Amino acid sequence: MKPSNELINSCINGKEKAQYELFKLYFPYLMSIAIRYHKNEEDALHVLNIAFYKILSNIGSQKQESSFKAWARNIMVNTIITEHRKNVKYKTTMAPVDFAMENGSLEDWEFDEINEKINSDFLLDKMNELEEPERTVLNLYVIEGYNHKEIAEMLGFPVGTSKWHLSKARKNLKRILTKVIELNKALLL
Repeated sequence: MKPSNELINSCINGKEKAQYELFKLYFPYLMSIAIRYHKNEEDALHVLNIAFYKILSNIGSQKQESSFKAWARNIMVNTIITEHRKNVKYKTTMAPVDFAMENGSLEDWEFDEINEKINSDFLLDKMNELEEPERTVLNLYVIEGYNHKEIAEMLGFPVGTSKWHLSKARKNLKRILTKVIELNKALLL
């Protein structure tokens, strides 16, 4: 899915047809990122459009040595974080909390049998049932690979808050998945 140098140069020169072709090429990939952070398609499309505008505005600064896909992904994730910061509702639900984690470390927690009974689409759908701060931290930590210090800096709260939201997300996701598995077992009896 690497865009050709000709396509990028045409985008740099402001050619609308080339910009549209780049949008069509990267829409599925960027939308898959946006939808992980937003419960509905409308919000995901909104943030994707903002990110794509930034991509087109800064396409001339993208270094040829680096992967265009990775560069676009970073812009998408950073745009999502910026939009979350702007959202007043989000700010109130992300109130900073700084305390030690309860009940041991997160590394002790495993998906065990739940992991064997689900697919990625099902899991992403169930992640949408999580509250926004939990879902955001879970995405950044588990899927995007950021550590708690980086997440705390991006979202503007203490490291303990990032750990707390991740712990809460994992517990709630485990509860949701356990309920689904128990329901499936009951239906099979």
